[in-house]
Amino acid sequence: MSNENLAVDVTSIPEDYHWVNVIVGTLDAAFHLIEEEQFFASMIVGGLLTDLRIAERPIPASIPAALALEIDGGFYTVTIAKPRESEVERPINEVAAGESAVSVEAWSQTFVSMLTVAYPSIDPLEQMMASKVFSDLLSSIGVPRRAAFYTPDDVMRAYNAIDVEC
Repeated sequence: MSNENLAVDVTSIPEDYHWVNVIVGTLDAAFHLIEEEQFFASMIVGGLLTDLRIAERPIPASIPAALALEIDGGFYTVTIAKPRESEVERPINEVAAGESAVSVEAWSQTFVSMLTVAYPSIDPLEQMMASKVFSDLLSSIGVPRRAAFYTPDDVMRAYNAIDVEC
């Protein structure tokens, strides 16, 4: 996920499932979600998008690059499906003693920021609700005790702004 935003092509308006695939796909790439975690994460993110009325909002102000990848070619749809298709069990690691981990807040802020970049009309109460949902989801999969295999640039920027300064 990058802060780069792409011009909106009216034929490429994101649907809720695009958002779900980007968010769950990012979590899966980072934390190697098991199939049940993917399922419940998809349900939780889908419910949040419904609560935020994303499908009813106007055309996005801008589209985050990760979302554009999903809309244009199903990038995250493919990456989510590959481990299941290969039937190879991926490792899940705990953060080792002495290692630092990116906080739930940094991850959560990244996902909330993606939504608010696309939909600036998301009000502060809705942002707080989204932050709570993402924080609970991340905590339920074990963040920050669960080691990430991949950390997106936007998450690292949030980490530097939140965790390092504290």
